[in-house]
Amino acid sequence: MKEIKSLCELLEEQAERQETLVSVCVAQLQAGFEGNIKYFNEKTSAMDYLVKETARFEFIRQELVDKICRNLGINLTDKRIRDIAEQVGEPWRSRIIDSCDRMKVSVLYLKSWLGKAVPFYRVSLESAKSTLKKIYPDYEEQNNSSYTDSNFKKAEIVLTRFVDDRG
Repeated sequence: MKEIKSLCELLEEQAERQETLVSVCVAQLQAGFEGNIKYFNEKTSAMDYLVKETARFEFIRQELVDKICRNLGINLTDKRIRDIAEQVGEPWRSRIIDSCDRMKVSVLYLKSWLGKAVPFYRVSLESAKSTLKKIYPDYEEQNNSSYTDSNFKKAEIVLTRFVDDRG
C-alpha cells in the first residue's frame, strides 16, 4: 500500500532528524560549557530548524495515519503508530517498529540532555544577571523582560553606566 510505504519513509526520516537533533543538542551544550558563543549560536539555529521540520512533518504523518486507518478499517482512538504496525504485514511492521524504537531512544537522550542543560543554563543566566547588576546597579529597577506579554519586542534597553559624561 502506497500510504504505508510513505509512512515508513516519513518515520525513518523523522527518526534520523531526531537523532540529528540529539547530536546538535549535545554539541550546543558542549559549546556552552566551553564558552564558544559562535558555535553555540550555530547549534541553536540548527536546533530551531530541526524542531520546525519535525513539526512540519508531524502534520503530514497525522494525515497519513488517518488515511491508513480509514483504508484498513482500523478504529484506533489515539492512532498510535505501534498499534498500526501490528495491523500491517512485513516488511512494513518491522520498519515502523524500528523507526519508533529509534525515536524513543532519541527522546530518552533528549530528556537526559535537558537534565544537564537546564541547570547549566540557569546558572549561566544567574551569573550573567549578577555580573550585570555589578556593572549596572540600576538594572534591578528596570523591567527585566525585553518583550511584552504579547511577545512584541520592547525598545532596546540602553546601558549607560559603563560610559559617563566624560566618555
